[in-house]
Amino acid sequence: MIPTTKVTAFLNPAKDPLIFNTVLEVLPHAAQITELQVEINGFQFTHQSFQDSLKVIMGMPNLRSVAFAILSGGLPHPNLIFEFLPERFPALIELSLDGIGLKCTSLGRLQELELRNFPEQSATMTFNGLLDLLGGSQLTKLTLNNYLSVAFSDQPTRKPTKMSKLKELYVRDTPKQTSRLLHELQRLPTKTTICGLYGSAVIEWTSNVFLDMLPSSNRRPDLYLSMFTKGMEANLELSEDTVRLDCHEPKVQLTLEVNSTLRQHPETDPAVYEASYSAVVAAAGGILGLVPALVTLKCTGTSIRVHHRAWGYVFNGAKGLQNLTIVDEGHGHITRGLLEVIASPPRSDQEVLKAPRALCLYLKKLHVVTPVPIQDAVLEDILEAVLKAVKNCASSGGRLKKLVLEVQVQYIANGRDRYGQPTYDEVGVSKGWEDKLLVHVDTVQIKDL
Repeated sequence: MIPTTKVTAFLNPAKDPLIFNTVLEVLPHAAQITELQVEINGFQFTHQSFQDSLKVIMGMPNLRSVAFAILSGGLPHPNLIFEFLPERFPALIELSLDGIGLKCTSLGRLQELELRNFPEQSATMTFNGLLDLLGGSQLTKLTLNNYLSVAFSDQPTRKPTKMSKLKELYVRDTPKQTSRLLHELQRLPTKTTICGLYGSAVIEWTSNVFLDMLPSSNRRPDLYLSMFTKGMEANLELSEDTVRLDCHEPKVQLTLEVNSTLRQHPETDPAVYEASYSAVVAAAGGILGLVPALVTLKCTGTSIRVHHRAWGYVFNGAKGLQNLTIVDEGHGHITRGLLEVIASPPRSDQEVLKAPRALCLYLKKLHVVTPVPIQDAVLEDILEAVLKAVKNCASSGGRLKKLVLEVQVQYIANGRDRYGQPTYDEVGVSKGWEDKLLVHVDTVQIKDL
């Protein structure tokens, strides 16, 4: 029989944790435990079992961290509520609940709070109650993941919440809910991640989905980016269902994510998904346009084709860009898409396609990485795109200082030698390409992965 719980206990003097099947089994070690993790994966774990577990945990005087999680597929009792009383947990500074409700009037000495996947039950507190908790807390790290939409429906009726000690914030929910919460926070901490869940909705070009996650009207989104002053770096990561934009300096990090399940819908036309996905990429360019301090951009992509116009928006926002890195984990789509924009002549009739001229003047280093094996013809296409891009930079008066190409070398079977052993042809970047590129770039560095 598969146990309904897995309990991992960390003892103060020991390095390796102890594993149990129930919280009750932990009792002999209660005084020594500093960290406890409880994973629930069966419907047999009832409300009473949960209450019994809490009584045991309250008897752990040195407990500093506790985590309760309902594993995916688990069917526990729908009314599992962690009632937090600070005086019952004198040493606790970290609390994590996944699929379990929280009930309390004070967070006490808690420094880290993580709430994920609010269970399908009536809310144990109001939205205003949550804001009161946060405003009076000592939290340095707060995570709210898919927790706001179900839990809180009332509207705030209080002044903006000030969390003076908060250093790290992670919010993942529908855009309406992320915007609502952020609107009530007086400031963002220096490390913030905001993820908007857009479901299977088709995303149009007429709105910026990243800005939709931020408060509107009275708090302009560029204020969130004003913390970046100089030398900012940005990572634009494209995966199958998520576009992630990470902006960071040594002491500041703001990450914005857009998650869509449109691709997973059985009736979705691939062309519709590509258009919707491209709209998100274009929206990321709109965010970059609010950050004049952007110096370095890294784009990582998959096999999804992004429209040429969307890449134009990205570069339109990166007008002072000096370093561009492309990591292509697909079939060359992201590399060719980005480089075709750089290689294109500026268009006076479309503001978004004027970007290449300004980009070429500032760009100093181009770094292209293909970490997965690709066909010889695809590699040739990528190299042609690189050549056209560096040519355009040179002709625009902004000759590249350095070009780095990292290519996954392939070995293709080519018969056998006279001893019957298989022979292979190496597919990589030939010396001829290096000579062509050096005409337009000061330094060319080619690496075989």
